[in-house]
Amino acid sequence: YTVDKLKNLSSKLRVGIFHPYCNAGGGGEKVLWVALQALQKKYPKAEFYIYTGDVEATPEEILDKVRTRLNVNLDKNIKFIYLHRRKWLEANMYPYFTLLGQALGSVFLGFEALNRLNPDIFIETTGFTFVIPIFKYIGGCKTGCYIHYPIITNDMLKRVSNRQSLYNNRSIIARSPILTMGKLVYYHIFAWVSIDYQHFVFIFFVLFAQKD
Repeated sequence: YTVDKLKNLSSKLRVGIFHPYCNAGGGGEKVLWVALQALQKKYPKAEFYIYTGDVEATPEEILDKVRTRLNVNLDKNIKFIYLHRRKWLEANMYPYFTLLGQALGSVFLGFEALNRLNPDIFIETTGFTFVIPIFKYIGGCKTGCYIHYPIITNDMLKRVSNRQSLYNNRSIIARSPILTMGKLVYYHIFAWVSIDYQHFVFIFFVLFAQKD
């Protein structure tokens, strides 16, 4: 696919990479920029676009931070697609059912991203897998992802199961065996839905197409 596309000089391969917090300068961003550096070397004719919510930072400031803080030097064929609805990903927007709220918020952000640029290839890099079907089935993109931070980890489940009161487990829940059981069920259901969500969307579009 990429070879055929790159041979067509009138239409460069456009690769969109979803990383709303690309200017954070952490370990997840280090992985992002090193991966992008490798892609630039392998596909020098491709155009790379980063979907970011860091609207306060210019492209020059972002790339300078990548170079000075993370020691990653990138070519200049990178463009930034600024998203203005990133607040829907913030945990403080959802005091209850935070993961579900963030997942639904990512769908809104995904539609904004697709509306601003529909690439040939879309890569999700932050664990918001609910965005992928939007680009795959509505945008018609080739899609892929890598998961640096899983949405639900074994440590999260263990803390809830042990009834530890921490940032992801309110004390009122930790004190109640019934609420603890309910939260564990919620976590397992959410993990299952996040995996099977793409299959559900695919079936929906197939049925919708048959109806037409």
